[in-house]
Amino acid sequence: MHRTENMKFNEQSDYDYSEGETSEDMKLQGNSLLNAKSSSLFSSQNGLRQPIEKQLEMIDPYFGGNNLQNVFTFINSLDKIATLRKEKELIDPDPDPIECVIFSMTRPIQYKLLQSDYINSRPPIFAWSLSTSSIDPKSLYSVYKSAYQNLRNQIRFAANCPPSSEKLAQISQIRRDIPTGRIIFQYVGFGYPTITAEHIYASDPLTFQPSPVTLKTIFSGLKPPSWYIFDCDNAAAVLPTFQKISKKNQEKYMSVPTSPIVQTTAYIRQVDWTDYYCMCATDVGEELPIDTRLPRDLFSSILMSPVPTAILFHIIHYYSLSFPNPDELLSYIKNIFTFESHDHAQLSSILSATIDAIAAQTLPPNMFTKLFRKEKITSLFFRNFVLARYLLHDFNVHPQIHPQLPVMNRNPMWKQWTSAADLWITSTQTPRPPLSTDFFSSCLTSLQSLLKSNREDEATLPLLTVACHAPFSDQSCSHAFSLLAKYASCGTEYASRLVTPFLYGQSAQRLTEFGPEAHHIVFLLLLLANEDSKLVTEISPLSDFSKLTSNLFNDEIKEETRGLICAFLVISLDRVKSVRQIICTKPFMTNLFNAMKKSGPFLLTWLLILIAVSFADSPIESSLIQDFPLQLQIAAALHHDAYEVRASSVLALSSFLQQNDEFTNSVLLLHVSTTISDLSMHVRFALLEFVYKYLEFNHKSIVRFYDQQLCSTKFDTYKNLISSFLSKNKTILPIHKFTILAKEIDEIAKSDDFQKIASNLLVVIIQKLSKDALPKISQRGQILYQNTLKMLDGKQDYEDEENEEDIPQISSHLMQVCTSALFTEPRNRSGSFTRTRRYTRDYGNFDLNSAHLQLRAECNLPSPARCSTVVPGGLSIAVSCQDEVFRIYDETLQSHRDFNVGNVVSCCAIFIRSSTNVATLSDEGVCSIIDAHSGIITQQWCVEPSRAKDTGFIHSKGKYLFIVRGNGRISAWDASIGLLLGEYSFMDCKAKVSAMYSHATLEGLVIVGFENGSVRAFDTKQGVEKQLQMNLDSKIVSITGSNSGLIYCACENGRTLVYDAKTNVMNTCGNKYTPGIAQFSVHKKDPFFVLSPPNLRPFVCRDDLSVTHELQSPVEPGSTFVMSEEYPVVFFFGHSGDVHSYNLIQ
Repeated sequence: MHRTENMKFNEQSDYDYSEGETSEDMKLQGNSLLNAKSSSLFSSQNGLRQPIEKQLEMIDPYFGGNNLQNVFTFINSLDKIATLRKEKELIDPDPDPIECVIFSMTRPIQYKLLQSDYINSRPPIFAWSLSTSSIDPKSLYSVYKSAYQNLRNQIRFAANCPPSSEKLAQISQIRRDIPTGRIIFQYVGFGYPTITAEHIYASDPLTFQPSPVTLKTIFSGLKPPSWYIFDCDNAAAVLPTFQKISKKNQEKYMSVPTSPIVQTTAYIRQVDWTDYYCMCATDVGEELPIDTRLPRDLFSSILMSPVPTAILFHIIHYYSLSFPNPDELLSYIKNIFTFESHDHAQLSSILSATIDAIAAQTLPPNMFTKLFRKEKITSLFFRNFVLARYLLHDFNVHPQIHPQLPVMNRNPMWKQWTSAADLWITSTQTPRPPLSTDFFSSCLTSLQSLLKSNREDEATLPLLTVACHAPFSDQSCSHAFSLLAKYASCGTEYASRLVTPFLYGQSAQRLTEFGPEAHHIVFLLLLLANEDSKLVTEISPLSDFSKLTSNLFNDEIKEETRGLICAFLVISLDRVKSVRQIICTKPFMTNLFNAMKKSGPFLLTWLLILIAVSFADSPIESSLIQDFPLQLQIAAALHHDAYEVRASSVLALSSFLQQNDEFTNSVLLLHVSTTISDLSMHVRFALLEFVYKYLEFNHKSIVRFYDQQLCSTKFDTYKNLISSFLSKNKTILPIHKFTILAKEIDEIAKSDDFQKIASNLLVVIIQKLSKDALPKISQRGQILYQNTLKMLDGKQDYEDEENEEDIPQISSHLMQVCTSALFTEPRNRSGSFTRTRRYTRDYGNFDLNSAHLQLRAECNLPSPARCSTVVPGGLSIAVSCQDEVFRIYDETLQSHRDFNVGNVVSCCAIFIRSSTNVATLSDEGVCSIIDAHSGIITQQWCVEPSRAKDTGFIHSKGKYLFIVRGNGRISAWDASIGLLLGEYSFMDCKAKVSAMYSHATLEGLVIVGFENGSVRAFDTKQGVEKQLQMNLDSKIVSITGSNSGLIYCACENGRTLVYDAKTNVMNTCGNKYTPGIAQFSVHKKDPFFVLSPPNLRPFVCRDDLSVTHELQSPVEPGSTFVMSEEYPVVFFFGHSGDVHSYNLIQ
């Protein structure tokens, strides 16, 4: 009996699998590895795959030029991370939808039972109709039924007219029929006696006499989530009763444990007895106003038809003489205000925006979002309740609510509504003037004026709220999105202010139409979701994103816009299920493959993330990509210049890992292994997640092919490590030339020991990750490494990690959704050469024969300085102190920031993507890059595979870093793209490197000095020694140069030589300085030289080293120094911790 071939996931993807059992006599037929190859994505034997040469012809490894230009226009620094996969416990669940309405009212015939002047004078107004005793009650409650169904199509409506005590006693049956969702119980008490704290009233079906029904029956029968609306006198009397019942039932529910048997065999609805709303038309002891012009279902009218009721109140207050006849007034209201009328739409938009602005200013953000943004009916009713309080206040009626809301009747924004109502009522034009256009346009004009004059701080929350309503209220206000986007891009604090008032769900719906404002809409959606990921829950799960997915590959649309759309698809993937259905189609994957080959870094990054997130739980089916090598195109992205692309490609390749395909998984591992030397912590974090998933699928083969001797081999450089596994003949590979690397991996994959190579490579990668410079990686890597060793030793079986704290959620540490300034130019951060402190005497100043030293600032460090550098773009300094704390001081030396980057032995300044950074090197070989302005550690990595303690130093030239270790090895890194350029060593010198300098004008030329006096020059482009090779008679303590191209070489014995690389001539510079030289430097622009003897004060001179001038107190003997490359300023560091900065004045 033989085992069948590997299961084809594309044919069985719709089914769930059980673990099943396998008989012991079932054995693999032939070689399992050969079987794996035959169905592999990378194999050329399965008929669906071309040879590697043909596959390479189908892809573009350079991605249309691999240009980094403007990559950070939309991808800011990755300090504030946007979650792509939302943690369930942090996201509020969707509000319970309104599933059913129970509407209770009396028959019109019962109105006569109440004796009142109101009824005797004229028939009462009910549901905007004159309710005589002969009117059919169905025509009255059908008005409410239609109103609710306009709000939600599939809502169930149960009318009790009249409500009998038997029907209300059986109200629990409705909850059994509708176990989930919120049920509204609306009670209109006109025609009944006044309710009490214990009872409401129903009708006897025979005598029509009122009969009491206990509130407990209603509340306990419906069970939360529920909603109660009491439109009657003394309505708030029910609130204490409901609170008492709720508290008692909740305590009882929490005290009774649930049976385990019931938990596992039946669905038990979790009842939160506190989850109910209750709106009361009147406070305790109050009565609704009695006015023949007002409807008797007054509170319900405000909730269901706010605009007609609000206009009616306005006319009664200010224009009652114009309508002396109540019937005429009722006809006026009914004829004008229909839900379809243009006037109604205009006034409704103004009223809604006004109330939202008032509520946003008054309520806490979380409460406002919950009540006014989550669910349509909920937001409508709470908005209209605020209106009811405002309208009834003049009648000395005070509606109450649970949960309690503050009173908002005195907010000045109400004047906006009264002004609009005045203009509409008094207008004689036909048609009436565009009130909403004037209202929202004036708001946007105010916002635009504030932004234009850089007074965005003065934009109030009500103004922003109205601006958020503008594009949905008037077609001429679509430019509101651009103004809001500009406001949000002014800074994080401004974006956070928009989180509360912004109409996120409606904006997402507008985006699906893909109009001219799509770019600004999607920018706002991403920016605000980055501020608060809960906003994504406001998107309708039934949204149609087909236009977005199709426009994702429309070349006529700007690539930045398409990248933003792709990012929005990623964050809404779990919310809108149809997105994943569109992605898992062959046409979409074909378009995606073609788009990747010509996409810039921003769009490419998000396309890769879209793949990674879409197929995170189930791998890509081979049938979707059988006609093109998508996995190879993604593998090429591992060598992209943008580290965001490299990190995303590692995540995307993890979606190709197959449960039963060791061959494919191993090929993917070999491709991904090159990222072990990546400078970017985000790339290495993605690698760690890839390793977790690979280990889950291939743990059996790892145990079978593990070779302890191979894994214990010491690798001095990253190239040796990678080439020892990926090169068939063990030669050094150009690991960043993808075509050569892909062919080499293809050859290794054909060898018999392929699985052995892959398994041992994985163990080595895990070992290196356990020693990573970033603690978040190394801590998890150490746990993974220890568990892997136990598994290899047979001490424990592989177990899939359940603890999410041990497994890195890469999405929580990787991608930032565009928080950069989209509409503003980068701020000019260059420093100014000014005197920072005014001295009243000549303390600390020096007058030399050819220069004057003017003291700028001074301070005392907590401990003596070990190394220092001047931060370009200003005169701040970065200092490593002997207390193992790294500090960056401003140019006044009065304030500083501390950084924990280890025991720093060397530091230098470096430019990365137009920003100034400081690079540090610790004694453990860990290099860190700190953004000098934001104070954020952007990168940390080990400069070599081993992390043994060693001495060394770091040197920079523009965006390039050269790191020297005490063993003489030199590694060159491109910090702008985060890649290792090369690793060099000078075995013939047999001495440690003591100095290094990159030529100012000859790109790629690096001069290296050694402790034995040797001097070498090599070209980083060619990786070979070049031009200069000589031996001096003393240790080289410093190699420096000026912008003119001259290079100065200072020896420990006091000799100084100058070298011209263009003419290849070296001459002696000045006289030999007998005390010797411990430190030497020349200014890049100005002809100043500074040198420091071992135990004497530093010397300063100009032009010619033959004449030197020793400094005096307060500069201490043996002080070290650092010079600014931009300004004639020098900083001196004494052994006691004193720091003095001087202007060098000619």
